[in-house]
Amino acid sequence: MNDLRTASARPQLFWAPYVALLTSLLISFGAAYYVGETSNRTYQLRFENQVQQTQDAIAARIETYISTLRGVSGLFAAEDMVERPAFHAYVSRLDLPSHYPGIQGIGFSLRAPPDQRAAVVDFMRRQGVTDFRIWPDSDRPEYHTIIYLEPEDRRNLAAIGFDMFQEPVRRAAMERARDTGLPAASGKVVLVQEIDDNKQAGFLIYVPAYRGGAIPATVAQRRADLLGFAYSPFRAGDLLNGIFGSQTEPRIGFELYDGAEPAPERLLHRSERAGDDPTYQPSFTTTTTLTVAGRTWSLVYATRPAFERTNPRNPGVLIVTAGLLIGVLLFVVMRSLTRARAEAEAAVRVRDAFLSVASHELKTPLTSLFGNAQLLLRRAGREGGLSERDRRSARVIAEQSQRLNKLIDMLLDHSRIQAGRFRVDRAPLNLSLLVRQVVDEIRPTLAGHVLELSDAAEPLIVAGDELRLEQALQNLIGNAVKYSPLGGPIAIEVERQHDDAIVRIADRGIGIPRAALAHLFEQFYRAPNVDARSISGMGIGLYVTHEIVAQHGGTIAVDSVEGQGSIFTMRLPLAAPPPSPIPDQSAAPEPDKVTR
Repeated sequence: MNDLRTASARPQLFWAPYVALLTSLLISFGAAYYVGETSNRTYQLRFENQVQQTQDAIAARIETYISTLRGVSGLFAAEDMVERPAFHAYVSRLDLPSHYPGIQGIGFSLRAPPDQRAAVVDFMRRQGVTDFRIWPDSDRPEYHTIIYLEPEDRRNLAAIGFDMFQEPVRRAAMERARDTGLPAASGKVVLVQEIDDNKQAGFLIYVPAYRGGAIPATVAQRRADLLGFAYSPFRAGDLLNGIFGSQTEPRIGFELYDGAEPAPERLLHRSERAGDDPTYQPSFTTTTTLTVAGRTWSLVYATRPAFERTNPRNPGVLIVTAGLLIGVLLFVVMRSLTRARAEAEAAVRVRDAFLSVASHELKTPLTSLFGNAQLLLRRAGREGGLSERDRRSARVIAEQSQRLNKLIDMLLDHSRIQAGRFRVDRAPLNLSLLVRQVVDEIRPTLAGHVLELSDAAEPLIVAGDELRLEQALQNLIGNAVKYSPLGGPIAIEVERQHDDAIVRIADRGIGIPRAALAHLFEQFYRAPNVDARSISGMGIGLYVTHEIVAQHGGTIAVDSVEGQGSIFTMRLPLAAPPPSPIPDQSAAPEPDKVTR
């Protein structure tokens, strides 16, 4: 049966390194997938955070410019007509280049019916704009002409006099601002300020100004009381560079479109930079919308190479690589251990085979030697003829042959335990009687020791293997004798505690160091204070004894003080009362305390 178990274990040992490698790889790939998904989600959240920050920055800057235009609108509503020096002073105090980067300018477009057209021209020329004219020059129901636009650089001066109301895109935004009383942004246009070859897409924001200051209650009143528009023209590229130009290495880029859907013809701005890799594929993209002064913009965002550098991707590759290295290392180690274990098992099998053969080969002559030594002693006792010296030699031969026989049995028991073949045959027996029998057998062999037996007050029936329990008791009493080399009493106590039978064996010998107690029942272990006294032994007896007690469902414990002695306590569960008396129980002597 053991051969079958060994044979079935060998394939398991063979496959163990491969299973470990496969498990390591599966764990690595699983961890890589989980970390990759977590990392991907983290990076996506970072991307979304960057998008939100960008969108908030654009919205905040536009709102700042609208607030400025509201101030200009209020200025004209309060005075009806602000002259050029006052407007110049007002805008100059705003310091547009420093505080409002990206804005092309702040201006005012005056509304005039046809009969006041000439008066507007005369008003502007009297203020020093000698070449002022309203253009384009054509008849219209009403005119809206740019009279002021600061700062007065060459771009803005090119727009003075322009009637924005006659152009459809601008007119739609101006009418919406007029009728609602709210700021209104235009669609995509090319500003009249685009006088150079490098033209940018642009847009305008209008804030209406009404006579009397307040916003009229009805659309009709708003149309009638409209004075004009405070407005700002924006070159989209200049505006967005003014917002984000300080970013030396932006992590995301974007495209800005006029309208609710991105369309190439509506592109206002693309955040391209010199040196961008045309082959780069963004990790994340998204499209959002932004409402600016009543008009919807679409923004298409995408990561840039800087995002990848500050947020390294593919941590799973590192995990898989590390897992692969660990798995291969584990495979190599386990393969080596498997081979070593296989070699060790082979050595154990060789050892067991050797012990089996050796036990049979040795036990036969030892038995013969012991028998002849005993026969010689008996014959010498009856017939004489041997000197006292020869009798002592014969006794030594008998004792040593018996000792060797026991040593061989102990080695075989150890081998059986290691191979899983150690078994006990349990049957009801009186533990009290067994202890007395063992004591009676050992007592005649002692010279300097006294065995003190305190028997139980009742039979203690356990389910046990008589030969194995006798072996355990002999080992414990033999150790008590051996490790109290100066002689003295050895107390053996048998009692019942609840449902357990207890056997205590106490000596007053050399004792056991406290640090050694936890290892005392391990195979081949000997306490450090034993070697110093040259006490022989192999460290197998207590190991076998522990296994015998364990297979009986019991426990064995030791309490010892070095230099004062040791107490070994064996605890076995009591068996249920048998249906009929156990043979020879009635012949058992009354419990007593024997001291000799």
